[in-house]
Amino acid sequence: MNVEQVGTLVRTVAQMGAAYAIGRGWLDQTAAGDLVAGAVALGTLAYGIYARRNAALLASADKVAAKAG
Repeated sequence: MNVEQVGTLVRTVAQMGAAYAIGRGWLDQTAAGDLVAGAVALGTLAYGIYARRNAALLASADKVAAKAG
């Protein structure tokens, strides 16, 4: 799975969970939307930190160097 597929999966699962909570009466629609938006924002932050760690930056630099010659 690539990054886009994982992001889509996480968003869909969060939306399904929010829809379930709305159906059970635990959340109203506005709160559920805010919750999903917050979860997506936190997921984006976590991925950004993970992708820019030192090991990932070095691996990316190695790929560029290998393509250059």
